[in-house]
Amino acid sequence: MHTAICTFEDRALAQQAVDRLLEAGFDRREVHLEQRHADGTPMGEVGAGERRDQDVKGKFSFFERLFGGGKHAPHAQTYASAVDRGLFVVLVEAASEPDAERAQNVLHGMEARDLNLVHRAGERPLRELIAEREASAVERSFGTARGDMSASHNAESGEARFFQPEPQQERAMASQGWGEQRRLEVVEDDKPIASPELPLGEGGDKPR
Repeated sequence: MHTAICTFEDRALAQQAVDRLLEAGFDRREVHLEQRHADGTPMGEVGAGERRDQDVKGKFSFFERLFGGGKHAPHAQTYASAVDRGLFVVLVEAASEPDAERAQNVLHGMEARDLNLVHRAGERPLRELIAEREASAVERSFGTARGDMSASHNAESGEARFFQPEPQQERAMASQGWGEQRRLEVVEDDKPIASPELPLGEGGDKPR
């Protein structure tokens, strides 16, 4: 694989270079514009303050994954630094050296800076790296949304538990007279129930 890569100071000019490459017949999946997010963090990175921690854990930057750790490693530092400074990096990958030189000529006509043609033998294809990063971004977004939904659900459940009144023991009431009520006594299941308020009959027996 051969990669033509360069930098632009102007976002509109960088996009124009991408458009020229597409008009020249290069596959859209083989052309890429790398830049910083609006908040200043690099594309695909969680945050500027967390970048070093990611490197320690083995999660390399886009350009480190692109160029690897061999003889092309200095290119990774060059273009990563360019993005950090706010420049726009345009890359185009070609299977053959003549196509890569043709892409280089297109970029050279756009007044590109830091223009290089790198033979990345054995390295991962550009389109694969881009697809992998986009999939990771979607996964992070889905995980964040799922976490927010879970937190919201837990908060609502907590409020429901907080405001839910404690269940009160139901009291069975029986009518004792007009406008009067009295509480029924609780008895065991295996004992017969008799009304203590009923008058005794002759012989002291309670009426049945």
